[in-house]
Amino acid sequence: MTKPIVMRLDNNGNITWQKEYNYNFDYVSGFTNILFKDNSLYVGGSASYNNFAGYGTFLLKIDYSGGQTIWTKKYSTLTGNIQLQELIAVDSTLLVNITSSTGLTNTPTQTDKAGFCL
Repeated sequence: MTKPIVMRLDNNGNITWQKEYNYNFDYVSGFTNILFKDNSLYVGGSASYNNFAGYGTFLLKIDYSGGQTIWTKKYSTLTGNIQLQELIAVDSTLLVNITSSTGLTNTPTQTDKAGFCL
């Protein structure tokens, strides 16, 4: 089982905080999507879960000052896996660019600040 780890460093490279996020993922990959917006970090990537029976993508909203989780969302399909490719801040929402084995390629999906798809 792998767990996403996020750390905040000060200007000298010293760790301000470090958090390990345990969401019962079997495997996490593509953990390269990080966006800073409204004093929060949005972190996304791809994950497998339920003993590799399910594949999807996840999005975390983390408090920037202390690293506490505000919310976590998992997105998946019944017919294949989806992968989060890019996060873009748009007004009060997020634009989430995904790819999928179901035929959706680079499909932008918009979410509100609570992570719900619009």
